[in-house]
Amino acid sequence: MEANWHLACVIGLESEDDFIGHTDFDLLPRRLAEKYRRDNIAIMKRLETSTKIVDLILNRQGIPSCFLTSKFQIIYESDEVLGVIGIIQDYHQHRKKFPAEQELKKALSHIHHHFWEKVAISELSKTRDLSLRQFERKFK
Repeated sequence: MEANWHLACVIGLESEDDFIGHTDFDLLPRRLAEKYRRDNIAIMKRLETSTKIVDLILNRQGIPSCFLTSKFQIIYESDEVLGVIGIIQDYHQHRKKFPAEQELKKALSHIHHHFWEKVAISELSKTRDLSLRQFERKFK
């Protein structure tokens, strides 16, 4: 695992070199690490990119912040997928560039305030005054 200086600072590491030799499971709560692993495996198997994923990352105080993540496969000459590279942008700094995500604001706020609890999709749909089916269709 490797990352830049900014991400190292966000999660409380001294430098980007502190990522070397570690996995998400070493640096993040298990639930987040498992989610990131599932996402990465799916991207590697589908052979397609995923863009504008809204992810939560814990800062050095353990407070979650929203980030927009785009993930791409790292492909070797023989079309063998070697891994995944992600580009992470602070959601709050870039949200004006993504007007469609503004509709997620209440749901993201709910996740932020209930981060340590298990949050059901049905709860998130209520934050938008949508049925579960409407919410899933709109924000798939």
